[in-house]
Amino acid sequence: MASPVKISCTKDTWVKVATAVRSGNVWISKPLAIYSQSYVATGAAAPPDDMSTACPLPEPGLPISVDAPSDIYVYAHGYDGEVIVAL
Repeated sequence: MASPVKISCTKDTWVKVATAVRSGNVWISKPLAIYSQSYVATGAAAPPDDMSTACPLPEPGLPISVDAPSDIYVYAHGYDGEVIVAL
């Protein structure tokens, strides 16, 4: 597993926090925002803004475990946010 990296999340925008991953962790480091998460097959388009594929990002964070390489996205609702990603 690589060293953890802090990633800023612009409010009300999908931010790609990991590319082509199968496992790892995403932790919330700025709890002011409410976060959603989604993932797509690597190289696919970002999730739609209508939140139809989104799930809440639980506190303190989310373990990543998928069968195929995937891009992980985080959405910070209403406030700029920050997550820590360890892959």
